[in-house]
Amino acid sequence: YCDGGYAEYYYLPPGHYVFQVPDILPDEAIPPVNCALCQVLQGLEDANMKFGDVVVIQGAGGLGIYAAAIAAEKGASKVISIDGQPHRLEFARQCGATDLIDINEFPTADARVKRVKELTDGRGADIVVEVVGIAAATVEGIDMVRINGQFIDIGNIIPEPVSFPAIKVIANQIHWRGLMHYNPWTMPAALDFLVRTQAKYPLSKVVSHSFPLSEINKAFEFAE
Repeated sequence: YCDGGYAEYYYLPPGHYVFQVPDILPDEAIPPVNCALCQVLQGLEDANMKFGDVVVIQGAGGLGIYAAAIAAEKGASKVISIDGQPHRLEFARQCGATDLIDINEFPTADARVKRVKELTDGRGADIVVEVVGIAAATVEGIDMVRINGQFIDIGNIIPEPVSFPAIKVIANQIHWRGLMHYNPWTMPAALDFLVRTQAKYPLSKVVSHSFPLSEINKAFEFAE
């Protein structure tokens, strides 16, 4: 059976999970739920995020925007978003970020790490979430984590090696988690989250453009 994204029909094996989208949610809010929203929700749950934690989010694309909103809703004392596009950073602020780090203002890894330490009174973040997709971001992000903190690696799925002294993780007793998939029950929790926060965060605007199916090739070209 063809089970890819462009199949005309889906074959659902016995026991497959299916969840109904609440009617109150607009269509444009739904496409990223099955990947971006559920991934970061699962990541912050796996990190056992606590009320009052400081969360740093490397990247303010779709996953980063969702991560900011979830961290804010879970009671983070600070949500620090890092990106290089001002409109993304402003969107992150609208969706829960309390502090922004523009890589144009802090162009080196050392400068960004120093800024995170400044914002956390020299301690570092309780949780750092990587959703950039660049190996160097993982190396940088680990330096932002406090002793006994958590590093959640979601975006770095490209086959590119990550190299750093193991002592960085060992000496600071950092918990480094990789995440690609999520538990099925994360999906209804994500949908409920969108319903509850619909009037609070503009999360339905994460999808910036839409195209009719007849223009699918144009859509891919635009995305590239």
